[in-house]
Amino acid sequence: MLLAAALPGAAAFGVIPVTDNFGIRGYIDGSYSNLDEGNNPDVDSFRIDAADIDLLISTEKVSSEIHIASGTNGGTTSVEQAFLTLDMGGGFSVTAGKFESDLGFEGDEAYKLYQQSTAYTYGTMGKEYTNLNYLQGARASYVMDALSLSAAVVDNAWGASDGNADELGFEAFISYNAMQGLTIGLGTAQGDENDTSTIDNLYNVWVQYNGIENLILAAEYNNYEMGANDGDSWLIMGNYSFGNSVAATVRYSQTDEDNTFEGDKFTFSPSYSFTDNLLGVLEYSTGEQGAPNAQVDFDFFAAEAIFTF
Repeated sequence: MLLAAALPGAAAFGVIPVTDNFGIRGYIDGSYSNLDEGNNPDVDSFRIDAADIDLLISTEKVSSEIHIASGTNGGTTSVEQAFLTLDMGGGFSVTAGKFESDLGFEGDEAYKLYQQSTAYTYGTMGKEYTNLNYLQGARASYVMDALSLSAAVVDNAWGASDGNADELGFEAFISYNAMQGLTIGLGTAQGDENDTSTIDNLYNVWVQYNGIENLILAAEYNNYEMGANDGDSWLIMGNYSFGNSVAATVRYSQTDEDNTFEGDKFTFSPSYSFTDNLLGVLEYSTGEQGAPNAQVDFDFFAAEAIFTF
């Protein structure tokens, strides 16, 4: 999963050192949004979307991260991630605990996105199967030059992490910098949940190219099984930077789940970096979603501020 930090159009993100072995980082994300969908009344919100503090601890061979996050509107605080990583040397490492999935192009936090919404959110319907997911288990990783590999055994192949080991899942991911500016990611999540609302088997591939000055291009494709239904989704996007402060993103995404759901969305999102730590984002998205014979139109507008530290 790519990190969009420190690029125009994405929020910068660093670490505040407290001691030689301990540091903190975090962000606050707030927004105003309006959703006009079908014949439903408009939905307006003005709220804190997320507040997140990460505690980073490192020793000679072992590092640890604890991510503490609040819910929407400053709601229930929870431990979003908590894991230990052992450096085995030679590019190998082992991680255990609760950690973010490696799959998917778009990030799990607001500061990792080039716009306010995720690609596979269509009005009131969310179909984000390749991001915003945290797993409990163990993962082995290998990083060497342009190649990165990981394999994990987790409590749930794809869905809410519940700590239940009765039906273990498996995740694998590989990324490769094929040439200057070109990165390819390929991964899969496998399980057998026997649940019509939970992904059983998912395959994800994405590419990103930033070999042209000020321009980032990306595309993603997903194929998955959910109960008796098959589904696929894809996105294409481009982000262009106009100097050091102004950027704009254009994105198109689509989801098709057999004969049960179809969704498409076009997004335009300009952004402005007020400082290295404060990013303003505007977004307008429009599209359709619903059953194939019962599609409804939607229009979405958001104004967002992200402060990182």
